[in-house]
Amino acid sequence: MPGADLSGVINYGWLAIIVIPLLSALRFINQFTNNYGIAIILLTLILTLLLFPIRLKQLTSMKKMQKLQPKVKEIQERYKRYKRRIRNAPR
Repeated sequence: MPGADLSGVINYGWLAIIVIPLLSALRFINQFTNNYGIAIILLTLILTLLLFPIRLKQLTSMKKMQKLQPKVKEIQERYKRYKRRIRNAPR
């Protein structure tokens, strides 16, 4: 069966949008390394570098929310009694 194309046999489902580009990138990197282990490590490093700005933004946002959390708790405690009235109000 040399030369048989079995690529259509694999069904990635709804993850195909993510899997196919990642698999193509992995195969492309493997052309230069000839080692799938090293290719996976390099692809992971590339993805980490690409996603770094998003992760940095998420981290800074999380730090801001930590500073704000005591004020939010204070407001929740202050208006706790009104929350109960709203829940028990007839509809």
